[in-house]
Amino acid sequence: VATAIGLIVGLFLWQEMVILGVVIGIVGKMIYKETGLWTFVALIVLPVLTFVFDRPAEIVVMSVCIGLILMAKRLTANWERPSDDASLVAVLPRRLLWDRDVVGKTPWTERSPSQ
Repeated sequence: VATAIGLIVGLFLWQEMVILGVVIGIVGKMIYKETGLWTFVALIVLPVLTFVFDRPAEIVVMSVCIGLILMAKRLTANWERPSDDASLVAVLPRRLLWDRDVVGKTPWTERSPSQ
């Protein structure tokens, strides 16, 4: 995500950055306290915003590619295998939407490295 933010800043996509900052920062972090889901929303919204703000086609395609790369990164989860008690079919949507393997945020943030 930091690389995507760097590209947005480097390409002077200020309008997109402000809108996505509101989506992730205010709505995601402050209101819902769920940045993982709202980051996923931002990955989908970025290409739409670049199109709406009439950016060059290369920028729109780049924003789609950034979203696809970051979604693939979420799905692979640093190449960690899901735990034995969780099926891959259940884990992949959680990884994509919430960027974690379990339903609740607390068990994920309080897990030890060996889990």
